[in-house]
Amino acid sequence: MVLDYLKDGNLRQYLLDHYRELDFEDKLYLLYTISLGLNSIHKKILVHRDFHSGNILVDEVECYIIDLGLSRSVDSLKKEDEIYGVLPYVAPEVLQEKGYTQAADVYSSGIVAYEVLTGLPPHYDKKYDVYLALKICEGTRPRFQIKIPQSLENLISSEISDERNTEFAQQVKISEEFNQTLPEEIRYPNCLLKGTTVLHSESLSNVTQELSTMSLKSLNVEDE
Repeated sequence: MVLDYLKDGNLRQYLLDHYRELDFEDKLYLLYTISLGLNSIHKKILVHRDFHSGNILVDEVECYIIDLGLSRSVDSLKKEDEIYGVLPYVAPEVLQEKGYTQAADVYSSGIVAYEVLTGLPPHYDKKYDVYLALKICEGTRPRFQIKIPQSLENLISSEISDERNTEFAQQVKISEEFNQTLPEEIRYPNCLLKGTTVLHSESLSNVTQELSTMSLKSLNVEDE
């Protein structure tokens, strides 16, 4: 398959280069095109299984999901399938070896949404190891340092919602006005993920095995 050259590169690179130029409407449009792409994949009864900002290419504010090499049909997925990905984007149920589902892709898209809105890689201040995996399984999620409309934050927090909020436009205005009062280092974060904009998907089997062992030890302690 031959793809057109997209000069803006992947989403992580795009945010590093252009975050200061994006207004809230631009960010929402990025998320809209990402959701369209993921919806198209799911309509074909597929699960992407490796959804993160490094696998999303950008052409101005149009996003294209790539790297379907690990994707599988819903019917062919097995719990014992090896886990690959970039740790902060992997759903907790996958880390707990309960298997991939389309819902796991939706979780990953919620993490990407956080990244688009804040400009920050998820858990940028933490080491990507079994301890982060444990925290994710316990419910730790990236937190917003800037203000966003509450209905949008609720949507991202729950990963899925069909509610329509008639006050959304007013919430956007309030959020933008508040964000103008924040220090520049919060409004325009300048951090690199491990010093690179390339996200490498890798086998997380060692992490899940360690996580399972840690969980068992925790249960043993509680039983004593």
